[in-house]
Amino acid sequence: MRQLAALVVLLVGIGAGWVALRSSEEPETVAHGTVVTVVDGDTLVVALDGRRERVRVLGIDAPEVRSCLAERSTAETRRLALGRRVELEGDSSQRSRDRFGRRLAYVRLPEGRDLGFELVSAGLARSFVVGRPFERLEAYRRAETAGRGRTPSIWAC
Repeated sequence: MRQLAALVVLLVGIGAGWVALRSSEEPETVAHGTVVTVVDGDTLVVALDGRRERVRVLGIDAPEVRSCLAERSTAETRRLALGRRVELEGDSSQRSRDRFGRRLAYVRLPEGRDLGFELVSAGLARSFVVGRPFERLEAYRRAETAGRGRTPSIWAC
């Protein structure tokens, strides 16, 4: 009987360790928070449950600081998101964090619009794939086609 109890404890421990390991690789669930800082066009700081977390907008790449249209991209992100309550949603095809430890998430604005999609369609960011294609890639590529026709646009830099 003791051997059976020890085996059960061992199996439960192994199962818990496996779940913890898998959950660190899988996207986090949907979360809600308020954007408190816009670092640049594709990076935000969001207040979540009393803590601040850096968030990288999943699926896009906005111009880096001091490059062509970087200020405009950052300003548009501020206009759309700063001070607003947003929904952060992971993507099952992607990791939950990037190599810098930032949370990777789609950012849904209060009116239901997708921040990444808005920036790409405005010509202020491009779709960006790291590893496997993300779930919204086709929609972002269609938005990118519209963004290429905007003036100004990162495509004209």
